[in-house]
Amino acid sequence: RSCTCGTQEPDSTRCDGPEEKSEACPAPRVRVWLPTEWNEIPCGDLSCSSESFTTRTRDCECDGNKDNSRCSEELTDIASSGFAPFIMSYWSYVNCDRRVFEPYTLNRTRSCVCKKKANN
Repeated sequence: RSCTCGTQEPDSTRCDGPEEKSEACPAPRVRVWLPTEWNEIPCGDLSCSSESFTTRTRDCECDGNKDNSRCSEELTDIASSGFAPFIMSYWSYVNCDRRVFEPYTLNRTRSCVCKKKANN
């Protein structure tokens, strides 16, 4: 900037403050290639006795562009789906059929069983 008065030559001694100042220009946007969130392939039937696994994948992206060669991180992984859950069965049915004239007790039982079904 310069300090002028009318048509006279600039005179910086008549104005307060410096004639120049430094101002940083905004940095150009840094393009960074990063892996996306994992996409897990749903597990199928779970086993009661052995652990089940599934594959998960992700892509390498920058500003909506995809190029899986640009990331050093793993883009495919094996993840555990676990085991089929164990639950308590229903109580066994016991028929009170004694012909007696006082109350009596019968024992009902249940057990821990594997609930084998697809994990969705």
